[in-house]
Amino acid sequence: LPISQLENVFQDDLPPSGLGSTEDSDQFGLYSTSWSGTSGGTFEELDESDIEAYVAAKASLHDVLTEQLQVAVSDPVDRMIGTTMIDLIDEAGYFTGSPPEIADRLGISLERVMTVLAIIQDFEPTGVGARDLAECLKLQLIEENRFDPAMEKLLGNLELMARRDFGALRRICGVDEEDMAEMVADIRKLED
Repeated sequence: LPISQLENVFQDDLPPSGLGSTEDSDQFGLYSTSWSGTSGGTFEELDESDIEAYVAAKASLHDVLTEQLQVAVSDPVDRMIGTTMIDLIDEAGYFTGSPPEIADRLGISLERVMTVLAIIQDFEPTGVGARDLAECLKLQLIEENRFDPAMEKLLGNLELMARRDFGALRRICGVDEEDMAEMVADIRKLED
């Protein structure tokens, strides 16, 4: 089409009054909320927390972990391993893959896969990349500097805690009633 004909192609799609009213603006998705995720106003009027909230709402766990991987790992092979592993982390933050299968599929050593998994398990949020509840709790307890041999034994016997068999847990962990109560309280403060 010649340029003179293109000028009139979309004339029928324009609102009769232009974009002067807010009703017309809304019809075309031109409210500031359509673009900014805020309640209107100019960009200069936006408060920093509004911007952070908008950005945070849009970032998935996968995106957050991928960004952390880019900062933490410079080796391209380790990044490939990390990306593969992050793809296998579910929405709850648990790693659902099999390190031996990843090692076989990528043709690398299991040791290298486990090294990258340890790096991912050091990412935020704490506990991400754990393979089960006990490992998730362990990662959080390590960060809280609360992981010790007695706590390790307790985590190895979470089914006794679920059954509230604290007598058996005290014997296994080698602690008294007061220490057991403190350990259980520490675990209950953590997020699963």
